[in-house]
Amino acid sequence: MKQKDVVIATFAAKGYHPNVNCGQDFHGDDRDNFARYIIGQALGNLACVGAIHQVVQRFTNDWKKKFIPAVA
Repeated sequence: MKQKDVVIATFAAKGYHPNVNCGQDFHGDDRDNFARYIIGQALGNLACVGAIHQVVQRFTNDWKKKFIPAVA
């Protein structure tokens, strides 16, 4: 088993899955929905490309600014 598969399986065991909350299922005002979207994007890229896309950092910063104002 490749390391990326171990990472994806570990997250799946905790209830996090690739490419969730996309399109109409994304709700940017919902803390959990937005967070799961970010994690899902990271896992989706890891599954397809073998690496986490750098845009995840921007998504994470957007999430922090919205839901943890002291970090902004």
